[in-house]
Amino acid sequence: EQLTQLYTHLGRAHELLQDREQARLAYEKLHVLAIERHLPRADIVALLHLAMLAWQAFDPETARSRLQGALQVAQEGGDFDAQVEIGTHLSEISAIAWPSTRMPREGVLALALARKLGKPCLLAASLHALMNASFYTGNWDLTAQLAEESRAAHAALSDQTLPEDLLHAPTLTTGGS
Repeated sequence: EQLTQLYTHLGRAHELLQDREQARLAYEKLHVLAIERHLPRADIVALLHLAMLAWQAFDPETARSRLQGALQVAQEGGDFDAQVEIGTHLSEISAIAWPSTRMPREGVLALALARKLGKPCLLAASLHALMNASFYTGNWDLTAQLAEESRAAHAALSDQTLPEDLLHAPTLTTGGS
């Protein structure tokens, strides 16, 4: 956990300073250490950050490859929350980089898993991502349906009173759980 936070904060600091190469090196180091020390969650976090850096650099192939690596780690470790988060990223990247008339498989699977897990935050995020992806398919009826479901899921979240510790909880990409 501390190792993940250390390298995540280091990488984010470099990103904020617009030094993407140093950020990449920090996340790569976390990735290597996570493999060496058998820390799957740290590996997932590192791969997610590396994927987002690749996406920001307009390299969708590398972004997808990094996300698929993270998904494999999450699946092997039974980390269902991470599978949903990674699936939402894969869905959006696939829809934008490789437009199709079909919904991205990863997004459909992420939404199904989010529904099964019954976690409102994951459901809201996956609905939103799939709505964004559906926009690129040209299926306006489905986009409208998902937009309404996403709106309702986010509204339900805003109606909940969250414990103080959850209000400041990091997400996978910030290095927390």
